[in-house]
Amino acid sequence: MRKSIISKYLEKISISFADITNIPLFVELPNKEISSVSKNVYTLDSLRCRLIDLCTIFDRINKKQIDKYIDLKGVQGSKTSLIYALKKINLKQHDEINQLEKKLDILYLLRDFYTHGKNKNIKDAYSFLDIKESDQYTYHFIWRKVELLFIDILKDLTNLLNYDVKELKQEQIKEKSISDLGNMFCRSNSYLLKEKKKYITLLLHEDYIIDTQLAKTFGIEIDILRKELLDLFPEIIEIHYVDLESTKISINSELKQLIINYYQELENEE
Repeated sequence: MRKSIISKYLEKISISFADITNIPLFVELPNKEISSVSKNVYTLDSLRCRLIDLCTIFDRINKKQIDKYIDLKGVQGSKTSLIYALKKINLKQHDEINQLEKKLDILYLLRDFYTHGKNKNIKDAYSFLDIKESDQYTYHFIWRKVELLFIDILKDLTNLLNYDVKELKQEQIKEKSISDLGNMFCRSNSYLLKEKKKYITLLLHEDYIIDTQLAKTFGIEIDILRKELLDLFPEIIEIHYVDLESTKISINSELKQLIINYYQELENEE
């Protein structure tokens, strides 16, 4: 799990949360734990440490201020405070928030099981993540499943909070047309759209491209490609893990036609 991707997600989530509540989600980003979860896992000790670090990321949220925001006392755990806050600011997506809570519960359940060795609900976690009991000691396999779960949690948080930011700003933008908003976005990101045009143009004509294939297309190392594309994530491109070595890359579906129109306008000006 790459540190840069986790940091990007958490920064975006933190900004969106603060936009809505005027409260920072974290007093400061838990960089130590973020760095730790990028390490490989092959042993029980390393799996245990990584699970503890993932849960600590959520334990480090600004619980004191969030509890004031939700106006509740005696809330047990930072995770629970976060869920209450999401339900307060998002009245239309409680089912989605409940699904997010279930995923967080699975993450904490796994931490408790591999830390303390006992949890009567561990079979629920294995079932949720499609892990067979015979695989419970295949630590790198379990960690891969946990990585995918954690990315899903970050995506859910991003989507839930983005929905609320859009709701919050609805009055400010309701008089602007979709075209105007698209032009605003493209102008504000014109440098990136021009600098990374060769990658974006290729992605515009595909539902997705595997990053390892894209690297071969341009004749560059995969690490160089990922650094090149990092500035485009998560606003312009989306990523989805395929396996330990590769990811699917696609253009944000809401922006695809806007970017096509922007490039056409650039060509007409030349």
